[in-house]
Parts: sequence; structure tokens; C-alpha cells
Amino acid sequence: MGAAGLDPASGTTPAVGTPASCAAPATGTARPSLPGAGRFGPMHSGSSADVPDWPGLPGFPGPTADEPDWPGLPGFPGPTADDLRTGMVERMLARRTVLVDRELDAQAATLVAAQLMSLDSEGDAPVTLLVNSPGGPLDAIATVLDTIGLVRPPVDTTCLGRADGTAAILVASGTGRRRAGAGARFSLRLPEVELSGPASHLGSQVEHLGRLRDMVLDRLVEATGANRRMVSRDVDRGRALTAPEAVAYGLVDEVLTKGR
Repeated sequence: MGAAGLDPASGTTPAVGTPASCAAPATGTARPSLPGAGRFGPMHSGSSADVPDWPGLPGFPGPTADEPDWPGLPGFPGPTADDLRTGMVERMLARRTVLVDRELDAQAATLVAAQLMSLDSEGDAPVTLLVNSPGGPLDAIATVLDTIGLVRPPVDTTCLGRADGTAAILVASGTGRRRAGAGARFSLRLPEVELSGPASHLGSQVEHLGRLRDMVLDRLVEATGANRRMVSRDVDRGRALTAPEAVAYGLVDEVLTKGR
């Protein structure tokens, strides 16, 4: 019969009050897999070359090299640029302001139109379009201009930075206050269009583009009160204007100053 308290397998005596199942594993034994999931996915057993352990927490995968740290919390992945922009846009929409800070392509124009209609459903208080854009295709701007004419709230427009091509037309088409920052720049140059396809289709494309150009000129003439021949010439030449020159031309009504 063996001595009392001896482990039959090892011949050693476990520590008093310590279950044998909790005894430390023998040297060289792999660390058991840790269950659980969360921000960083399932815990893993031990370090690996591509996913380092969280400092002080063996077996808990830490952040990877491409995840920026949260300021003041090393090793804690912070927000991405898209996360920050989304939060900013949501705060601006809560103040009935729509941000137009990218190329006004079909996708951006649809988003702006949807935001305008959403704010229209929430009340009649003025909506502000904050514009800093290089413009975009002629058919895309038609979506936004039509929406401005349909919504009930007055649409104020403010240019901070630049408004080129169709973005300048957007600023000028505001139905409320039209303003520009002191350093804002405008360009009336419309985007160049490349035609493609069989020769039999080119005629209809040219006709379509001609109608879009006429629509844009009509909008500018209506918004500025300028002579159509002069507007057509300035569009063809891509005339550039400073904020004070934009006021004189009729694109905007005033230049923003501190406190206004």
C-alpha cells in the first residue's frame, strides 16, 4: 500500500487545498486554448508571428500593425478615418447641414438628394448645403438640382474652399442664403466628356449632352441674372472667380465674416 497522500501516478504530494486539476502543467506543455470572442475575435493559445499577445495577457491576441492606437490608450485600436467622417456627418445632419466635400458623381449626388429629402420629412426649417467640391458629371448634378426644387425647406448654400464646375452651379442654385468663405474659389468650367460607341450612337449622345449643357446654362442665368451669352462664354472659358467676384457675378449673395 502506498504512503497516504501520494499521487499514484507521480509519487508526489499535491499542495494542500489545491485540486490536482489546477496543478501547473509540466514544462514544455502547450498552453490550453482559451475560449471567448470579442473585438479581437477568439482567444488563441500562445503567440503567433502575425497576431502578437496583448501585453500582460498571454493568450489574448492584441492589435495588429495596421490598427491605429486610440490616443492615450496604447494597444487599443482607435477609430478609422471613415468612422470619424461618419460621426461628423451625423452630427451635421442633426443640425440640418448636408456636407458636399467630394466629387459630385452619381453616387454622391444620390446621397445628397436622399439627405435633403430626409431633412424635408423632419420639418420646414432651412437646410444648409456646405460645399467644398471639384464638381462632377452634368447628369449627376441634375439629381440634386431637381431635389432642391422639390423639397419644402429653403436650401441655403455655403462654399468653403472650392466650388468647381457643377459644384459652383449647386452653390448658385440655393433657394435660401447663398454665401462663400473669404478664401473660397469658384470655377465655371464644365467637365469634359468622352463619347464612345458605334458612330450611329454618337449623334444621340451629343444631343443629350447638349440638353444637359442648356439646362446648366439656364440654371446659371436664372441664379445670377447675367446675360446668357456672357454665361455661355464664361463656361466655355472656365472662368475662375474669387469670393468677392462671385458676389459681383451673382453666384452668391455675400462673403462670410466672423460672427455671421
